[in-house]
Amino acid sequence: MDQPLVSILCGCYNQSKFILESLVSINNQTYKNYEIIIWDDASTDNSVNIIENWIAKNTDKAITFIKHEKNVGICKSLNECFNVSKGKYIQMLALDDVLLPHKLEKHVEMLENSSKKDALVFSDAYLIDDSSTSYQNNFISFHYHYLSLKSGNYFDKLVRRNFIPAMSVLLKREVIGDVGYWDENLNFEDHDMWLRIAKKYDFLFDEKIS
Repeated sequence: MDQPLVSILCGCYNQSKFILESLVSINNQTYKNYEIIIWDDASTDNSVNIIENWIAKNTDKAITFIKHEKNVGICKSLNECFNVSKGKYIQMLALDDVLLPHKLEKHVEMLENSSKKDALVFSDAYLIDDSSTSYQNNFISFHYHYLSLKSGNYFDKLVRRNFIPAMSVLLKREVIGDVGYWDENLNFEDHDMWLRIAKKYDFLFDEKIS
């Protein structure tokens, strides 16, 4: 089966402590047809040097690095990266988060077998501290008190609170073309986007953290 291209949009601002662990988690994906688009939003630490050194050691990968001289915010940065991306599916990753090895493989398969009404797939996520040690709670139980979730429409739930881990989402590119880009007037990218998508589409829920 042909593997559709996944665009991994990686955002960084002063995350030098975690960058390598995050980027290595991309290297460790069992799914290999991806491009990496990294933006640094005018970090004041040594994030840029770490990213550039990692890129220099990974010349076999399709990587685009966008360096901002001024901080422009996450929504404008995502729009910029989305416009240069080519993937059928979009994966967002802050460079202080990590992807588990089978994440892309499993979620691409789910979306490839989904209906046109399904916009994305998401799962729960582990919460980890600065030493990469897991907390007892996972992301969804920490942010929202749902004992069980299933695939379907999430608009009513999302109106009350955002509980979807952004790094767990794999999104169909065509959906952004339908609902519009990230709102550059906002400081946070995800809740507004999930609400706009949920007005028109259903979400797939992966019961296992991938």
